[in-house]
Amino acid sequence: MGLIPDIAAETRVTDSARAEQAPGARRSSLRVVMVVANDVTRDSRVLREAAVLAANGHRVTILGIMTARTVAPEVELREGFVIRRLRYRARPPRWWIPPDFYGRVRYRSERQYRIHRARVIGLVRQARRQLRRTTARFRSVRPADFPSIRSSLHRRELRPRSDRGIGGRFSMATITEGTRQRARRARSMLRRARRAPAEAWLRKSREGFAEARRGAGRLIRRVRRPRYPTSRARGLTAATPSRLRSLFRQVTGTPIRMGRAIGRGLNAWVSIMGLLAWGSLYLLANRVTHGAIEWQTGWRWRWLGWARYVVEEAPDADVWHGHDMTSLPAIVELKRARGGFAIYDSHEVYLESGRHAEQPRWAKSPLESLERRLVAEVDAVVTVNRSVAEILKARLAREEIEVLYNCPPRASGPMRGSRLRRRLGLSRTTPLLLYHGSLAPHRGIEQLLEAIQRSELADAHLAFLGFGSMTEWLRTEVRHARFGGRVHLLDAVPPDELPSWLHGVDVAVAPIQASTLNHRNSSPNKVFEAIAAGTPVAGSNFAEFRRVIEDPVHGPLGTVFDPASPADIARAVRQLLDAPPAARAALRRRCRTAASRRWNWETESLALVGLYQRLGHERAAGRPATGARVA
Repeated sequence: MGLIPDIAAETRVTDSARAEQAPGARRSSLRVVMVVANDVTRDSRVLREAAVLAANGHRVTILGIMTARTVAPEVELREGFVIRRLRYRARPPRWWIPPDFYGRVRYRSERQYRIHRARVIGLVRQARRQLRRTTARFRSVRPADFPSIRSSLHRRELRPRSDRGIGGRFSMATITEGTRQRARRARSMLRRARRAPAEAWLRKSREGFAEARRGAGRLIRRVRRPRYPTSRARGLTAATPSRLRSLFRQVTGTPIRMGRAIGRGLNAWVSIMGLLAWGSLYLLANRVTHGAIEWQTGWRWRWLGWARYVVEEAPDADVWHGHDMTSLPAIVELKRARGGFAIYDSHEVYLESGRHAEQPRWAKSPLESLERRLVAEVDAVVTVNRSVAEILKARLAREEIEVLYNCPPRASGPMRGSRLRRRLGLSRTTPLLLYHGSLAPHRGIEQLLEAIQRSELADAHLAFLGFGSMTEWLRTEVRHARFGGRVHLLDAVPPDELPSWLHGVDVAVAPIQASTLNHRNSSPNKVFEAIAAGTPVAGSNFAEFRRVIEDPVHGPLGTVFDPASPADIARAVRQLLDAPPAARAALRRRCRTAASRRWNWETESLALVGLYQRLGHERAAGRPATGARVA
């Protein structure tokens, strides 16, 4: 196999640099808060970093997000550090238009139509009933009835009112009975006051005097302004406008209410039409830009909102350690508000990964500028491999970037048997390939399914172990008859159980596609996890894959292929399967040796420990660190 000329030199330099870290140096304990935009259940890099920092005497707290699917507790203690999962829910701005906008507008329009239609129909029916009652009342009155009506009014209303005394509403007997009740209440209050302390007596006395003043005021108002007149003339004068007003309200009240209801309905429909116009304009612009507007605005209100939420919820710390660009605004805001140090841990070239890589240049440019401005305020940058480090140096204008490969820990002891073979019911002689990790687009899953159907791999079985957006599609696909039951799908397992599933597999396959700049420069965890279990790797022909698989000191540890060619994938895998038993055993030993001596977390974590030691020395030398919240 051919080698890139600079790989051997870079490997020797890395090994010597890590060997210079002094594990016996005096440690300075720091309060560390790590910010992660996930639920911290499967992020092995974050958990390993927190564990090694806690083992070196630092007090570590991880702040993650409690999602709707998270089954882990809100607060969890692991290996000396604490995980807090915050119940963050992104709140979009009022002007934001969701993808299902037209469905929401249709629902709201139908609801408003039903509400206002029922309201207007009810008012129309009420108006008809009121009109019928008023018409019937006028028709039932004859001119000859007016004298009897006036005498009736005098007999039934005016004369009893003159008998009701000066209070108007109550008779003298009622007033006398009320006076007796108030007298009894006053005597009872005096008896209690004699038995009560002086403070209570004063308070009760004030209450009694206040009640007496209120009663006297009510009596005086009744005398000065009686509710009902005592003369026939005054009765007719006062009653007539009252009846006219009542009749006017009955005739005009329902139309007025109907007009108000129609006005409210029109106002609601005008607001709906305005919302529809703005939403249509927004969605049209988003469609013309192929989703770039929604992507950019959505990123801002989701993750800048996450930053504001973290600033409110985070405990005090000396170091703010943010993982990926989604947490970069949070650690910079925390440093501005409370001081201390900020570390940006970039797991990838964020804006060149996944959906972000598909966006046009004009849409990504503002976020690239935001990343550069924020990184200018952090104290250190950490990333996952040398290729990504070189890209970030150019993009972020940083001279020094720490490289920390995401390798698993050294194997604690010999592994026996094959857990995956037992689960699938396969013998030791059956060729078994394994793809583990994210089941997502651009991971080479489709190419791997085509390769397993080729004649070179007709006797091999292929197992998928993981989760992702393609899980359901893959679950349906593996049942197809063309695979003959040789393709299997299993759920993801915890990171600490993964070595037992990898052990006994013939070849671990990593056919990641060259679809983005981030993919072309990636160093997937699955490669390091496979060699740690002594499993040879067949991976994509990228620089970082070659750096590990074609290790000049401990390699080769497998083979590489063109990830876009199913035929080349089948050829590379067959090459490993057809090797003599002695060569295959030697290959497995080389994998375990490389994982034990070079590609392991104990070696890689020395760079992180050294970085925190430097920060501890700078803090002791007088660099500002937080001690309390800044108002």
